Amino acid sequence: MAFIYFILSIAILSTEYRLGALEVRSSLYSGFYHGQLGEYVYNGDDLASYLDWELEPLYFVGAEFDFEFDTGLYARADFSAGIPGTVGTIEDSDWADEDDPSIKTHFSAHDNVLTGALSSRLQLGYQHWVSEKISLSAALGLSLMYFHMDAVDGYLEYPPGSEKVDSYGVGISYRQFYRIPHIGIGLATDRRRSLVFSSELLFSPFAACDAVDNHHKKGLDYYDFMRNGLFFAVEMGMDLELAPQRSFRVDLSYIVVPEYRGTSYFVCTDTIYDNGCSYEGYVSPTYTDAAGASLTLFGLSLGYRIELQ
Repeated sequence: MAFIYFILSIAILSTEYRLGALEVRSSLYSGFYHGQLGEYVYNGDDLASYLDWELEPLYFVGAEFDFEFDTGLYARADFSAGIPGTVGTIEDSDWADEDDPSIKTHFSAHDNVLTGALSSRLQLGYQHWVSEKISLSAALGLSLMYFHMDAVDGYLEYPPGSEKVDSYGVGISYRQFYRIPHIGIGLATDRRRSLVFSSELLFSPFAACDAVDNHHKKGLDYYDFMRNGLFFAVEMGMDLELAPQRSFRVDLSYIVVPEYRGTSYFVCTDTIYDNGCSYEGYVSPTYTDAAGASLTLFGLSLGYRIELQ
């Protein structure tokens, strides 16, 4: 199956149309990401729990639409969806020793099964040609990213290093939803030439993330809200023309939201577990700086581009 996805990742089909002063381009693509999502729980200043949701890799398919005016104004819309399946491992570590919070007391590892992933980026910008070969651009945009993953099967070590105890079924479901207004600057060479380079740098200090952690075997749901985080993205592309309307393309991307903290509360979904809940449906107070999130993605796609006029 991974081989089939790799073959898909090297297929790109694009169309290009001219409507007066407006040039319209659309592309279908697929590729993969390597990286991880981080989930953090804090007890005051001490890290109480860390869950490392690995993506190794996450395959996706998507579509991009570009609208460019002769004046230099442009709009861009990009949509992609992850292909469900096992994408790596999730490792869960706890530091629950009240006397020495540096001691790791619990560890578990499970299959990380992706049940859904969606992303979208909308941009409005202006492109200026500083010479016949090179252009600079600046844009305002909004990036949306959603991930839904399950921790399935695996084993427990309580404490770490002790005999492994098998775990079965879905233990945890975790979702992250990012909303990131950003600015971008780009550089590109003339697309009419046989070798074309493009690059873009995106930045934001306003990354917002809502996360939900369903602990199915503890009867607890955690709701986390992080605001005003940093966001960085670097994207680079190269097109090498092999024949008229035929080219080989390479795309690289690196996306980072460093770990940052926010508020959290939990809801008791069951009382049959030893979770301290006095009744089903109990909603805890909201705790400040009690939760955290992070995201790191490295993307790669190789493609043979066919332009249809």
